[in-house]
Amino acid sequence: TESFEMAPRTSTNIEYDQQVDVPKVPLMNELSSSQSSLLPLQGQSDDVEILNPHHDCSSRRSTVLPATFNLVATIVGGGILSVPLAFQKCGLVLTTALMIVSALGTDFSLYILCSSGRRTGATSYADVCRRAYGPGLELFLTLVLFVFLMFVMVAYMVLVRDIFTPIVSPLATSFMQGEPDTAAVGDYVLLGIVIAMIPFFLQKDLHALRYNCYVGFVSISVLCVAIAYRAWENYPASSSNGSLNIKMFPSSFVDVLFAFPIPILSFMCQFNVLGIQGSLVNPTRQRIRQIIDGAVAASFVLTFSFGLGGYLYAGDDTNGNILLNFEPGDRVIIVGKVGCGVTITLAMAMMLLPCRETLLALGPQLRAWKQNNNNEISDMKGTEDEEIASIQSGTSSGYGAVSEEMPLITEAMSGYHHVEAASRLTEILTHVFSTLIIASICYACAVAAPGVAVVWSICGSSLVSLVSILFMIYS
Repeated sequence: TESFEMAPRTSTNIEYDQQVDVPKVPLMNELSSSQSSLLPLQGQSDDVEILNPHHDCSSRRSTVLPATFNLVATIVGGGILSVPLAFQKCGLVLTTALMIVSALGTDFSLYILCSSGRRTGATSYADVCRRAYGPGLELFLTLVLFVFLMFVMVAYMVLVRDIFTPIVSPLATSFMQGEPDTAAVGDYVLLGIVIAMIPFFLQKDLHALRYNCYVGFVSISVLCVAIAYRAWENYPASSSNGSLNIKMFPSSFVDVLFAFPIPILSFMCQFNVLGIQGSLVNPTRQRIRQIIDGAVAASFVLTFSFGLGGYLYAGDDTNGNILLNFEPGDRVIIVGKVGCGVTITLAMAMMLLPCRETLLALGPQLRAWKQNNNNEISDMKGTEDEEIASIQSGTSSGYGAVSEEMPLITEAMSGYHHVEAASRLTEILTHVFSTLIIASICYACAVAAPGVAVVWSICGSSLVSLVSILFMIYS
């Protein structure tokens, strides 16, 4: 059983060996109901923190540097390939301002999430919402995360197809008669990659991909340097013939609406930060702050440099995937291009895991939300009778119940093993089918998508619509 740690930030930690049952009520009620237990700790309830897992738990193995790279890998994903398009659509001034605001907002929100987790013992983004606002917002946030991760999966598949299709097309030409259809070749290439990734998609723990964050950061950095070199090399010719027209401000409001989600979504990583805090050795606030600030700063510098270099190279011809602006055989770009493609391919597995978890959590959270509403409507007497009946029903027919009709031990054990085997089989089938459904839907959407920029644009507008509905519900 996991243990919590009640710890004033300025005093000696007090550890509890038993599991602390945190009530599933809004945060303000939770704090007010637990003040009496916090008073013995020098009477400073504002300084009390609940670490889950506890401070000295053996599961805490990560140090500051790996945790920082892990967070950077979550921020800097395949979306960075579309940042040059944001410069082309919105101009240098507006895009820079949007990226600064997005980075500062992300830094602040990450620290607030970590602080909320430390105050409530929450271990996930949705758990924080449940403890602060109840099961209703937890359900809504899980739905938002599921939609966002599905769009990320689709965008990554589009990018993988765009990266590897030019590399595989010459091989397809040698096996096919006539000129092959590039779109069809790309669809088959993506299908082969998705099928090859199924063993990774089915994993419940992607511990084997723990070094992918380092590979991804190095690949993106190499690609950024290569693009900057090509932009510097191309600058004299572009400036002499007038083909390089640097846009400082957007030329139309439509362009702003189209490209606005790209810099805003480029720093999304809130769903991963509490897991990083939960695995950090000596998780003091100073170390958490160091990880967040370092990761956001490094991601901003890399993303801004990548976007600016890509825009200065391609100018008005900037594509939604900047790699499409380079020749397939460009030797300067090819190393970073392949490394980036491998990184995004592995990142699909890293995104599918939380996507599957959010999908499978929607059902139980919906039932919990309905039960919570029913409990609020029913009176206290009815609620107590229901709980008593539930307890009696569970103990009279379950294994180990005290009853005159209690079966023999052998029969009980046999029935228990049958139920356990059936439950395990159901869990495996649910795991496999949910994985295949997510991968199939994302593949179908990626094949139908005209480009990755369209995917990011629809993703941003969809999230805005969902958040607007949230404000309407809670206003």
